[in-house]
Amino acid sequence: MESPVSTPELWKEYPLILITGRRSAAFYHSEHRQIPWLREIEPEATVEIHPDTAKALGIEEGNWVWIEGVRGKIKRKAKLTPVVHPKTVMALHGWWYP
Repeated sequence: MESPVSTPELWKEYPLILITGRRSAAFYHSEHRQIPWLREIEPEATVEIHPDTAKALGIEEGNWVWIEGVRGKIKRKAKLTPVVHPKTVMALHGWWYP
C-alpha cells in the first residue's frame, strides 16, 4: 500500500491521500445507481476536498476534477468541506455511471 511513509517518492508526485470510507445513505451496501429516485437523492459521484486544499489547487465547489494516481484516474464533482484533512480527498464508495 502506498503512503507518504512507505513510498515517499510517490508522495512528491501525488501529494494527496485518497480515501473511500464514507458511504452514501441512498446507496449504502448497494449498487442501485440506475434507479431514478435514488439518483435524485445523490445524482453525481463526488469527491470531498478541504477548502484550503481546493483553493490551493484552483478548485471550486461543483467543479469536475480528475483524481489521479499510479493505478489510474477517475473523474468526480468537487464538494468542499472542512471535515476532511487538508492532505486527503474522500471519494464516495462504489460509484459508477449506468
